[in-house]
Amino acid sequence: MENKVDLEYNADTESKTNTDSEEDLEELLRQLITLDDKIGEFRRQIAVVFTDIKGSTDFFDRYGDIAGRLMVQRCREAMMPCAEKYNCNSKKLGDGMMIYFENTEDAVNASIEMQKALYRFNSGKDHRQQIHIRIGINSGLTIVEKGDISGDVANVAQRVEASAQTDSIYVTQSVYREIKDSEKIICRYVGEKKVKGKGEPLVLYQVIWDEREITAGETRGSKEAAITSNGITGAALTKDEEVFCLELQSESGSIKIKSYEGLKGQKTLTYYEDVIVSQQKVKEYSKVI
Repeated sequence: MENKVDLEYNADTESKTNTDSEEDLEELLRQLITLDDKIGEFRRQIAVVFTDIKGSTDFFDRYGDIAGRLMVQRCREAMMPCAEKYNCNSKKLGDGMMIYFENTEDAVNASIEMQKALYRFNSGKDHRQQIHIRIGINSGLTIVEKGDISGDVANVAQRVEASAQTDSIYVTQSVYREIKDSEKIICRYVGEKKVKGKGEPLVLYQVIWDEREITAGETRGSKEAAITSNGITGAALTKDEEVFCLELQSESGSIKIKSYEGLKGQKTLTYYEDVIVSQQKVKEYSKVI
């Protein structure tokens, strides 16, 4: 009889323990939901810009720390006012910068202005006094905490910067999709780049910030090419020369056609149209040509 009572008591105790555990788990899940909502308040859609100075390590080694720091300071003083016009946040990273913007188009426009500012800074200077940078831009949803960011969006932006050529601006496909319809920003497809930490290669585009780059290919055959101080090959346009440029960009089975008509590199007309084409047709036409 005593054994039966004990069994009944143990069963009741176990049932009560199971109920308490379920309630504890539900309370933990409610707390997790609350925490996830609070963390979500720190997630924002931003565009991250990374910059890096070409040859800075060699410069520090050759001319010393003071000269190196002075060169970095001059670089920041030349380019940061361009970024600050667009309500950005920035962080110093050695000789480079990490800058993020709420608006992707602002990030690209600021980067264009930074490259132009350094081009003006370099104009007329000896090559040893010139400063050249690479810029990489990525956009996406990331956590912003106390004016600082981290995570995949920032990591990819840094990888893009490392893949860029000197004096250039490279952007990811996410950035390109947000700016491709802009009448003021011109991009060219670069290709796919395998980078550390990413399973799939990055699809990269180059932002054309120097208008001489737009017309370089079209006019190089008829005019003597000129090498500018920033290393970009451009056409030597005469004062009254008119230029018409036609660009085609391929993206996911679609061909985007852009045209520009200008005088001395100044665009007076921009038109673009997305045309869906068969890749088989493209191959057929290529064979005919």
